[in-house]
Amino acid sequence: MRAGFTLIEVLIVLGLLGLLFSIGLPISMDGYRSYVLTSETKNLLSILRRARSLAAANDREISRGVSLESDRFVLFQGLSFAGRDPAFDEDYFRAPLIGVSGLDEIVFSQISGLPNVTTTIVLTNNVNAQTMNVNEHGTISW
Repeated sequence: MRAGFTLIEVLIVLGLLGLLFSIGLPISMDGYRSYVLTSETKNLLSILRRARSLAAANDREISRGVSLESDRFVLFQGLSFAGRDPAFDEDYFRAPLIGVSGLDEIVFSQISGLPNVTTTIVLTNNVNAQTMNVNEHGTISW
């Protein structure tokens, strides 16, 4: 008698493994996309809060803002992104899977920390979306 697996047994096992992978891969990719979206939302939230905090603390006696670029978030000093001193920029690179819409930049005034605009920022991964709000008092929520 010979020990081993028959061709039919091997094909059945490979078929079952293929079925498991075809079910599991979309689920794991969905989880990964959700993780990246949440991570990017928390990252932007942290950058906005840092800009507001530095402006309110009157650090270097200048306003602080955040510019939403196509590939990065830039925390800058000054009244606008165009009029900033690039030597003081803090660059935070964005995840390429995430789209951001809502505004190009927001500036927080020194001492009060009030924003120049109230806005809603939407981050999306083409399946899910996260919404972030900045109100007239500078409160940032999501």
